[in-house]
Amino acid sequence: MEKINIYRKKLSKSKEIELKQDLIVPDIKQDIFQILDTNFYCYLNKTEVVSGKIKVNGNVDSYISYVSSSEETLGLQANFSFEDVLENNNITDEMNLEYKIEVLKQDIKIINERKISISVNIMVYYEVYGKDELEIFNDFSDIPDVQIDSKNIKMNSLIGINSNIASFKEELKVESSDIISDILNVNTDILNREVKISYNKVLTKADLDVKILYLTKDGRVCKVKEKFPIMSFIDIDNVKEDNICSTDYQIRNILLNVNNGEENGITIQMEYEIICKAFEIKEEKVVNDLYSLKYDTEISSKEIEIEDELSTNNEEKLDINEKIEIENVRNVIEVYGNCKVLKDNEGELYLKIYYESENRIGLNVKNVTIPVIFKASENKHNARVENLEFDLNNNLLIVHGNIVTEDGENNLKNKTIRVVQDITKKELSDNPDYSMVVYSVKKNDTLWNVAKKFKVKQENIINSNELAEPYMLKYGDKLYIIR
Repeated sequence: MEKINIYRKKLSKSKEIELKQDLIVPDIKQDIFQILDTNFYCYLNKTEVVSGKIKVNGNVDSYISYVSSSEETLGLQANFSFEDVLENNNITDEMNLEYKIEVLKQDIKIINERKISISVNIMVYYEVYGKDELEIFNDFSDIPDVQIDSKNIKMNSLIGINSNIASFKEELKVESSDIISDILNVNTDILNREVKISYNKVLTKADLDVKILYLTKDGRVCKVKEKFPIMSFIDIDNVKEDNICSTDYQIRNILLNVNNGEENGITIQMEYEIICKAFEIKEEKVVNDLYSLKYDTEISSKEIEIEDELSTNNEEKLDINEKIEIENVRNVIEVYGNCKVLKDNEGELYLKIYYESENRIGLNVKNVTIPVIFKASENKHNARVENLEFDLNNNLLIVHGNIVTEDGENNLKNKTIRVVQDITKKELSDNPDYSMVVYSVKKNDTLWNVAKKFKVKQENIINSNELAEPYMLKYGDKLYIIR
């Protein structure tokens, strides 16, 4: 008997949360004439898994760009906090929560020139995982002349899970002439993930890609972007160098401070959690069925769901080569992109283009939606945009980059297999005295079940009937069964 630790999804649920807030324009800012753009930055700052429930609280930071009554571009910021409780009697303290937050829709209304109403709907996707110990029976040597139908299956055996919360603080330098008045957009990505294993520790390394769009006191829209290395050590008992580790990075908190002075810049402070799961790939013999040539046997079996071998290279990259016409464009400041999977092989690429126009001083925004067809359709759940670059040729914007799709943060594929759990044997109830039977093949017959029916070896049927590989039986064929 072999034991495998299966990391299994126990619960999956999504919940839509609506957040509303009225925002008053500060006295130092001009009246609102038109809303230009709104960006939301979502994160959970605390999660708690206890018996019977999961508690979370989080934040949504909003960055709003608007046109003033004097046709200037200005910015506003608002913060939403939320809490949620997911109750289920199957949740235990030992389980792990994995989640994703997505903005579903937003609505901003100008109530008057000094007040706006903000409404945003977010969807929180919860997935709760736990460890199951799976017992696989594969030694039936105590049964005389046993015939076994089995196959070797690679599967993941969970070694352990652990996490670490790390802090990050860095300065993003801007031009010395840029006196920052407002933050208009914040975008962060975790890129180039790596793990190294040594002495029961997992070293996680990645790049934090930060992009910030900001407004200066003299009305210019500028950007700053930087990549910072981040790393952490995570303890996992019994982890070895040849094991496979899966990492998940979650932003816990983020704070931006504008520094206008001798060294202009933006200080970014962040807390992030790295969850690391370590797996050992085991190849086990799984017995599907068996019988004895000398005894009647009764077996009990069941179907079990396992996670197939963890893949470390299951990403698919699609090239982005888009040409977008923009009228009266003078300069493109930045292009942001994200992609959403709608179906297994269908998605949508969303491009948000920030530019300056010949017709108006300040910020202009153009949103473009492009349908995407993925090459591989199986199990594609997540998609992200990477390496986005752009060139402007007159009024034609050319956008290049990649869409990277993957099976999900765990890259685990579910597989259902049937395994024998127990067997009893007893003396043959019927032992006819014959040497040969002519058998007519029935519908859905296989070589295995015919051999089992007559308690003979499969090789005997193959040799007696001169069958050729792949030993497919045809309905109505005659087989000579010799005992």
